[in-house]
Amino acid sequence: MSMFKSALLRLTVGYLAFIMLLSLGFSTLLYRISASELERDFQQRVAMLQHSPLRNAPGVQELIALRTEQIEESKDRLRGDFVVMNLVILFVGGGLAYLLAKRNLAPIEEAHEAQTRFTADASHELRTPLAAMRSEIEVALRDRKLTLSGAKKLLESNIEELDKLEALANGLLKLARHDRPPEALEPVHLPEVVAEATERLAVMAREKSIILEISSEDLLVMGDRWSLVELVTILLDNALKYSPPATTITVIVKKVGAVGQLVVSDHGVGIAPTDLPHIFDRFYRADAARSKQQVVGYGLGLAIAKQIVEAHRGTITALNLPEKGTTITVRLPLAR
Repeated sequence: MSMFKSALLRLTVGYLAFIMLLSLGFSTLLYRISASELERDFQQRVAMLQHSPLRNAPGVQELIALRTEQIEESKDRLRGDFVVMNLVILFVGGGLAYLLAKRNLAPIEEAHEAQTRFTADASHELRTPLAAMRSEIEVALRDRKLTLSGAKKLLESNIEELDKLEALANGLLKLARHDRPPEALEPVHLPEVVAEATERLAVMAREKSIILEISSEDLLVMGDRWSLVELVTILLDNALKYSPPATTITVIVKKVGAVGQLVVSDHGVGIAPTDLPHIFDRFYRADAARSKQQVVGYGLGLAIAKQIVEAHRGTITALNLPEKGTTITVRLPLAR
């Protein structure tokens, strides 16, 4: 936070310096113009008196001297007015400069805070399996009666923890890969994308006796085919994990106005209303929202899905009926 306070102060001072530079510049210019006008008017009046028949009349010189004194007083008042004006601009401009600097730094601060939270969460998730492995290995090393069978069980447990680490590493790599928009978007046949993703998860669906109902209109969206297949795979995988056996998952692809819409609906336990706004957050634990389902994972799937959708200039939303299932809707620009 101190770093952002320092940056906020520097940016505020910079904005204020720019404002005061403009104000002083215009004030100086206006003062010179006004003073010049007063001097010119005075010189014209003096010239008229000097060329008039009354130039030698009594009191003319005193009048010129009085007028000269009035001109100097007018200049002093002008200087005082401009000083007061610049002081007002200094205070008002300081407030405006602070607000402007704070507004410009807000997205950077939010991004930094998000990155800090992400790093902390990732570190925590990495420490958990590593701590489990270390604990098991230390206990085994102190066990003088460790048998070959016990050693095999230890290695199997370590492999399970390594699998978790590998899954986490893959998730982090996917987040990094989808963190920026694809280099080139091209027309992609969305029903083919859905078919490919469905094929990837067909075995998982059969193991749980879940029926995948697909309803697709023939339409093209602008996107990267590989990323879109990844997106649909994530949504289907998420629906399969949280759906009870022998239920149905529906996938609908249709045109709605100028966008292609993909809707994935399951009939699982749904998501608690308080948790629904957070399901696209990184490291959000879906099993915390769907407490009846104990699903292994790191809460990266829907975060990756959101990144893919936003990289394609689309939107993703979730609608939920607790105990009746969840519907996730993706909208992507149609190809022209």
